[in-house]
Amino acid sequence: MWALIFLSVTITIAADETNFTNYESTSNHSMSDCQNCCDDFCLSLDCLQKASLIMKKANTDADPCVDFADYACGNFYRNISASNTFAVLELDIPRSVRALLAIGNVTLEDDQEIILRSPSYFKKLESVIRNADKRTLQNNFGWEHALLRVSGLTKKMRKLKSEVSKAALNKWPESLRLYECLKRVQAYFPAALSKAFVDQNLSQDSKNHATLLVDNIRTAFKEILEETTWIGSKTKTEALEKLESMDFVTGYFDHGIIEKEIIETHSNLVLTHDNFYQNRETLFWNALSKLFSKVNQPVNKTE
Repeated sequence: MWALIFLSVTITIAADETNFTNYESTSNHSMSDCQNCCDDFCLSLDCLQKASLIMKKANTDADPCVDFADYACGNFYRNISASNTFAVLELDIPRSVRALLAIGNVTLEDDQEIILRSPSYFKKLESVIRNADKRTLQNNFGWEHALLRVSGLTKKMRKLKSEVSKAALNKWPESLRLYECLKRVQAYFPAALSKAFVDQNLSQDSKNHATLLVDNIRTAFKEILEETTWIGSKTKTEALEKLESMDFVTGYFDHGIIEKEIIETHSNLVLTHDNFYQNRETLFWNALSKLFSKVNQPVNKTE
């Protein structure tokens, strides 16, 4: 989880450390002037903060027709030490982490203890970022990012990926398009797809028979455990307590549980049939919100 958050911060490090007063101090216009502008402009606090960050890093004294890079990022380059390529990541990581966790309505205190499972990974990652060639890093991240999205592109692009995979990894072409679509539906709508499968392929009688079988096995195991003489009394007691605490799910949950999960998971989703890109964005943020909401929560062993 924390590795994902760190990489998300690394990629989205543009999250600013400024506040609204920065915008006011760098602008010659009052807020009332902004409100009288065209309605097509975003004037929310978040938009103004991002605009302030962009203007802070830009060099407006440069001529964009002569050196656009200096115009767009001149002050940023001058304010970052050339000897420390990792310095940019040290500017606002705490705020960026909080912004990411806010997606799932999660807050962390400054003194809160967290579990870092792979400290050596972050040490090595910092070394790579410091010492590796910038162009190599850009190519690596860009290539990996592009490969993840080829499966959703045209047949021509998928064929190119298959040829690359076959030449580099001796892998055969990817599975049929149908399986790719089913995999995505399963990823985005697991509860809904499970309910559709259950309704179409499984009967309540089958579940009742399976549940009865499991109950009989549990009863028989308990009787054998109680009659066993070679197990110590303490161990036997703990084994019986463990048996009683075990939950059994026979094939699938009840319809009521599945329907409740569907409502809770997808209640905020608004999808349309004519905007594929927006649907992908909506599903992505919904999944991200669900992921971050699990921070600080105990593991649900029934999922």
